[in-house]
Amino acid sequence: MLNSCHIISTFNKKNRCNLELFSRAKFGDMDAVKEMADDVFSLMERKGAEGNYIGCCHVENHLNSSELLSREVSKLSGIPLACIGAHTFQTKSYVCMSREEKDAHYSRNLFSAGRVEGKVILVDDCCASGITLSSWGDVFINSGARGIDSFVFIKFLNEDFERLYRFCLYDLHGFEQIKRTLCDYSNPITSQAVSFVHNLPELQKREVLMGLGRERQNEYLHLLADQFGEKLIYA
Repeated sequence: MLNSCHIISTFNKKNRCNLELFSRAKFGDMDAVKEMADDVFSLMERKGAEGNYIGCCHVENHLNSSELLSREVSKLSGIPLACIGAHTFQTKSYVCMSREEKDAHYSRNLFSAGRVEGKVILVDDCCASGITLSSWGDVFINSGARGIDSFVFIKFLNEDFERLYRFCLYDLHGFEQIKRTLCDYSNPITSQAVSFVHNLPELQKREVLMGLGRERQNEYLHLLADQFGEKLIYA
């Protein structure tokens, strides 16, 4: 149950700056995450947002851009972070899931990470139908929250979510630019980055993984095995 939802921008291919930030953040680009957090925090200040917690969802053993954004907004605002949990990683993008798939997924997998008191401000990098934020809000309410507000960086309006989402993640940047982001050790490895590597043709997948140091390569190989069952060995 949400009291309000504030949006930074809506999906528009002409709005290239925000789309690029969204895309880069999905692949773990922390410069993009911090710039998005600045925008979200600025909107919070303009709206006079007050809360006891910044709320997000943490998927066990997986990192996503939504959690990264929430953590940065928490640092900027000085409001402590409160995370609900999800048991399993969903290989299909939440934006591309149907209402029925989302309802089933969240009813099975979301759980409270502890008692919260007061008001929670949910932060997410994107939304479509609003089911994700509503589901998170329900868990926080059941954990003791007295009110839920939300701030979202970008909203998808068109029903063709999958095509638009793929445009942001795969068509907006070339392979070389994405590869540089993935190979930058200052950027965390997100679940979206692992999904991207998994979907690459074999030669490009080998090119990315062979371009990594051994420790970083082993991290990707472990996550590919964990998320998709891939058993790859690169010497």
